[in-house]
Formats: sequence, structure tokens, C-alpha cells
Amino acid sequence: MVGTADLFAVQGTLAFDVPVPAELDERVRRIRAARYVDYDTGTAVLRRLAWLYDHPTVPRPPCSLIYADTNNGKTALAIKFIRDLSPREGSPEYGRHPVVYCQAPPFADLAGFYDSILRALKAPYRSSARVQAKWDQILHLLPAVGTRLLILDEVNNLLAGKPDQRLLVLNSLKGISNELRIPVVAMGTQDAVRVSRRTSSGATASSPWAFPAGPWARTMLCSWPASSKAWS
Repeated sequence: MVGTADLFAVQGTLAFDVPVPAELDERVRRIRAARYVDYDTGTAVLRRLAWLYDHPTVPRPPCSLIYADTNNGKTALAIKFIRDLSPREGSPEYGRHPVVYCQAPPFADLAGFYDSILRALKAPYRSSARVQAKWDQILHLLPAVGTRLLILDEVNNLLAGKPDQRLLVLNSLKGISNELRIPVVAMGTQDAVRVSRRTSSGATASSPWAFPAGPWARTMLCSWPASSKAWS
């Protein structure tokens, strides 16, 4: 019987280890690079994020819970939104974070949630520091770097862990929004809706917003414009 390695072997080297000629290396890297392809559903999500980002400062900012099945592109859309708004190197605004993206910890844990925000800000911190110290640091840093929108991904992770810790995390999200008067976006799977419904405080006072239902892949293919502007 021929082994798996033999099936992929090319003169003793696995196919994906075959050296690429130098003149083709840049082309191969460009092909492999992550790209965003414009499509109707993605545009709707980006417009929603832009509406929240541009919202005037008010005592109780609007927030959103965006949910969809796994591998539907939520994270990719958030990263594109951040990339489009982040100041480029050499710009006077370089180093500011108008949109901060972080992921919820693997389970409901307030200290882990604060650590995730501080890592996203590339801020020095001690993991063993008191929770209150991390909270104060976050409330100081976010305005200092010009944050206008906070995105917390994988909110469905909060179903794991103790209910009291889940409530603390969600109350902290609400506290950040109210204290700094910035919108907060929670993203996750359908379980993220369950997380919100299991709290008495209404989490971040957000209205669940689902990816439009339907054959989204077919819709995406049909909505590609003929020009190369669809790629960015």
C-alpha cells in the first residue's frame, strides 16, 4: 500500500515544500495573501459598523450584537473595517486605535477579558494585577488612543464558565460603553444571543443583528462587480 507521504512526495520532498523560483515568489505570496471580496451581506455589516463608528457622542451609545454561524466571515469583516480605519505608518495619527478588536476569553473570566483588551492595545500589564487596576488602565488607555468603537468577538465563549463571571464581563462591556460613551459591538455565533438573554442587565443594551439569511455564497458570487475594485 502506498503511504500518504508517498502520494504527495516529489523526488523525496513533500509537494508543499517544493522550492518556488525567486521570480515567482512574490506572485505566490500575493495569491496566498488574505483578501476581501465585496458582497451584499458583507457590505451590510460594514455599513452597520460604520454607522456605529460615526454615531455622535451620547450618554447611552447604541450597541450591536452581530451573530451568524461559524465561518460566515464575521471576523474577516471586523478586521477589514479596522484595517480601513487604522492610520497608516508615517501618518501623524499613526499609533492611535480608533477601533479596538479583541476576542472574549475561552470561558467567562473578568480578568481574562481585561487582559484581551490590554493585549489588543499592546499595553504593558501584569496578568497578576488586581482586576480594578486593569479596569482603571483600560478606562485611561482607550480615550488616550482615540478609540471610538470596541469590538468583542467570540462572545459565545462566555457560555462556558460561572454565571456570575459571565455577568461581570457583560456588565463591564456595558460599563465601558457608558463610561467612555463609545459603541460596543459583540460578535459571535447563535450562542452569543443566549449569552445576552441569560443576563438580567441586557448585556450592552444591544439589539441582536443577524447576518441576512439565505444562500449568501450564491449572493456573493452574483454581486461581484466586473471591476477589480471588488478586491481590497
